[in-house]
Amino acid sequence: MSSREKIRPGRKLKKEKGKSRILLERITNKLKWIDPFTYTDIFLEKIGHKKNKLVAWPVEILVAFITAWLLYLIFGFLLGTKTPAVVVVSGSMIPTFYRGDIMVLQGATYNSLKAPEIIINENIAGKRIREYAVSYCSLSNSDELVECSKYFLQRCKSGIKTKKVCIINTGECVEIGKDGDIVVYFSDTLREPIIHRVVVKIKAKDGNFVLTKGDNANTNCFLDQDGGIASSAVPIELLDGKTVFMVPYLGYIKLLLMDDLPCVISNLIKSGKYDICTRYWPDGRLGFG
Repeated sequence: MSSREKIRPGRKLKKEKGKSRILLERITNKLKWIDPFTYTDIFLEKIGHKKNKLVAWPVEILVAFITAWLLYLIFGFLLGTKTPAVVVVSGSMIPTFYRGDIMVLQGATYNSLKAPEIIINENIAGKRIREYAVSYCSLSNSDELVECSKYFLQRCKSGIKTKKVCIINTGECVEIGKDGDIVVYFSDTLREPIIHRVVVKIKAKDGNFVLTKGDNANTNCFLDQDGGIASSAVPIELLDGKTVFMVPYLGYIKLLLMDDLPCVISNLIKSGKYDICTRYWPDGRLGFG
């Protein structure tokens, strides 16, 4: 029997573990150069302040912010959008997603968007939707369709639902559903980003556009273009992107610090009340944030 065959199984296993540990250490030593804080430690050590927390902490915080900003830019470049991630700030898309959810976006083109399509042989840029189309709504569980303009002064909670949109010149109609992609655009009336669903794609003489709507029937029963959230159909080139996946609730930390608490403090100072902020909690309950 050779000396190699006399080696006990336990010793052989220990030897293999030793090789794996050495390999892992080599990989770790190489990967550390990807970590920006490796260079931060080297810099702090060179200036003699690595153990000085008053100097080290501000430097590390600055490096963390710069790293996050660079990753955001790189992430946006890879996804083809200047806004790769946004935080939902209202309940207009409940129950599809909730306030505090983080939506990851990718660049959107007309052909890549999923939604019913209408072709209009006229210019519609900047026009009110009523100039070229009519929206039809139903009330409660009724099958009767009436022009949505007759319901604009009523609350959505009365059971109003937009059912279809018809083009005036051609009479072509499309049903309003929840099969379209969810996009982000900047509202020219509210002056803030809106995360809503594309319900109609429009190919017009002067470009490609979308009509949008929130999924929450209690707060968004009309199209954005009918309800004043957007003054006209949104040009495709003005979309920040479409959602590709969602991270639930994680963004609520940011909203709590940057939105909810300042709102509560402001109202306490002005009126002594905290219940006049009307945002939605993550679970959909109307709260103060």
